[in-house]
Amino acid sequence: MREAEFDVGLTFSFGPAKDIHVAFSAPSPVLTIVATSHPLARAASVSFRDLLAYPLALPGIHSTLHNLIDIYCSREGVACKSVLSSALLETLLGFTLASDAVTFSGELFVRPRLAAGELVALPVPELATSERAIEIQTLARRDVPPLLQAFIERMSAALPPPAPVFQK
Repeated sequence: MREAEFDVGLTFSFGPAKDIHVAFSAPSPVLTIVATSHPLARAASVSFRDLLAYPLALPGIHSTLHNLIDIYCSREGVACKSVLSSALLETLLGFTLASDAVTFSGELFVRPRLAAGELVALPVPELATSERAIEIQTLARRDVPPLLQAFIERMSAALPPPAPVFQK
């Protein structure tokens, strides 16, 4: 965005950025995802350390999710070693569905699979503190033409707030 290569951007963010105007922002908490057959799938609460007993399927190193997992590992003083790393969420989810692996995702991308009962989001208190948000951004000092503003408004309406994901 800052190099003015694009007029509008959709990104995950940890907070304000210089020269960027946020046209829309919604929480995008980090979810811990497992298959319904996973041993932790019905746990009332799971600690971050509990997850380390299982194979980890981590997002690519350039993702905000990967950065957050690195932060949590550093806080806990543990090494998070993945058995699979991929920039493709479908690869991570497929591996998780076929094994006892644990992966991480934003709620928006796994919403249909959670609703269908294919996957389970685990309540991990350490991950609930994330300030991660999904944002629609433009350059701060750039005039937004009416057509682009209409596009931003339509995108904003298509990004509903996070749905409740934890089963009680």
